[in-house]
Amino acid sequence: MPITVSWYQEAPAVLRLHFEGLWTWDEMHAAHETMDALLDEHAYPVALIYDFLAAGSLPPNALSGIRSLNRNPHPHSAETYLVGLNTFYRLMIDTYRKVYGNFANRHAVIPCSTLAEALSHIARRAP
Repeated sequence: MPITVSWYQEAPAVLRLHFEGLWTWDEMHAAHETMDALLDEHAYPVALIYDFLAAGSLPPNALSGIRSLNRNPHPHSAETYLVGLNTFYRLMIDTYRKVYGNFANRHAVIPCSTLAEALSHIARRAP
């Protein structure tokens, strides 16, 4: 399965979406359904890590795919960390922001080079 969703063991209240190789928007929507079910189990904000370090290229129709995912963020989602974005991924995120404005998530969407960088951000926000 190219996208797995799991609680990140080393950090409390963190969900990780791990991308491996090529993936599709249908697989991303299925991963979001799994993520939403896990978020439904908690009444507190949960940080989200989208780990693209081992991902292949973005699927076709990147802007419309990103837009469809961005419409209804889960109420328990907190900051979103985009880890390991290659140049094309970053270009699509920048283009999305120019065309559609900021993401619907009321919290920050933060690009990070490494998983350690994302976890450092999360540790700083923890009470």
